[in-house]
Amino acid sequence: MRIAIPLTALFAFAIGPAWAQEIAPVDGKPGSDIVSPGKVGDVHVVAEGSLAKGRLVLHIVAVNRGKAAAVLGPGDISIADADGKAIAMVPRETLLVEAAEKPSVAGGSAAASAYAASTLSTNGVGQLDTTGYTGGMASVSSGVPQDTIDRTRSAAPRVNVSKLDEVLLKQVDVQPGGVEGGQVVSEKLKLRGDRIVTITISFAGERHVVRLPAPKS
Repeated sequence: MRIAIPLTALFAFAIGPAWAQEIAPVDGKPGSDIVSPGKVGDVHVVAEGSLAKGRLVLHIVAVNRGKAAAVLGPGDISIADADGKAIAMVPRETLLVEAAEKPSVAGGSAAASAYAASTLSTNGVGQLDTTGYTGGMASVSSGVPQDTIDRTRSAAPRVNVSKLDEVLLKQVDVQPGGVEGGQVVSEKLKLRGDRIVTITISFAGERHVVRLPAPKS
C-alpha cells in the first residue's frame, strides 16, 4: 500500500527543524563577552584567551526571555573551522578522567586546571551563580559581569574533580526569566590558514552563531 506524504512534510525533512530561527552572526574575540541577542533568548559566549592542551575552552550562558522553559545542553552546541569542518567537543567523562590523573601524567593536571578556572562562578551549593544577571533583563545586555571575566586563573597543583564537574555544561531546562550555562571544551584544534572558528548554539527555537579567531596556546 502506498502512503502519500504531504509535500510540506517532505520540505521540512529537507531543510531540517522548522523551529530554528536564524539569528544574525556575531563576531568577537577571546577573553571578551560575546553576546548574541535573540527574540526569545540571549546567548553569551566567552572563550578563554589561550588554548588548554591545544583545546578551545568556551563558557556559555543562555538567558531565557520567553514564556516557556527551553533546553540547553552540550548537544545544542557545535563548533566548526573556517571551512565548515566540524570540531568535536571533548566528552564530560573524558575531562573528569583527565582531571583525576596524577600530576606526573604529562599535561594531565595542568591542562585540567585551565578547564577548572572557569569564568562562570558557582555559589556555595555548587549551582551556577547568576546573581549578576538578575534584577531586570536590561542588565543582561551589558554582558557577563566584568569581575567574573577578570578573575585570576592561576593553576592549582591538583584539580578538584567535583569542582570541575560543577562548571561543565550539562543538559538543563532554563525556566522563563532564568539563566543557565556552563563550560565546554573542544578537541585539539588543527587549524591551517584562517584561524576563525564558528560556534553555533541552538536555544529556545533560535540558532545563534558566534565567530571568533582561535586563541594560541
